[in-house]
Amino acid sequence: MNVRVAIWSKHPGDLLGEAIDFITHGPAQHAGFIRGDGRIHELYLPKIRERAMLPAEAPYVLAFDIHGLTPDLNAKLERHLDTYLAADVTRYSIPDLFRILFNIERPQDGAMVCSQYVFQHLKMIGLPPLVRCESDFISPRDLLYSPVLYTQP
Repeated sequence: MNVRVAIWSKHPGDLLGEAIDFITHGPAQHAGFIRGDGRIHELYLPKIRERAMLPAEAPYVLAFDIHGLTPDLNAKLERHLDTYLAADVTRYSIPDLFRILFNIERPQDGAMVCSQYVFQHLKMIGLPPLVRCESDFISPRDLLYSPVLYTQP
């Protein structure tokens, strides 16, 4: 199975998610990937991790296919995710949420938020989810409305 983009929406009791809803004025709280093996790959406090999806969160996760994701690009994306997980250098940055809100450029310190992480990986394989946006300012809400991400009918 291909990698898919996962977006969490209206997950009750998630204080960070509720703050993201408020800051971004949208119904999307978190973004990550669902790998081919079904595991969640995400940037969440404090850093990149992989885990099984929790049954309690499943109703709040929207899974999107990636338009243009060929078998070769899927393999490339899987390799990128493995590399970043093994490198253990990317950190989650709560201040970046406020940089998005106030349109301030992100410093090059390796820290970012979940949606920036998803955007970066899709851009690295040549499938940027939003062509008129820079990764500094991508929120989960922006990914939710991306024309590159779609659900099977």
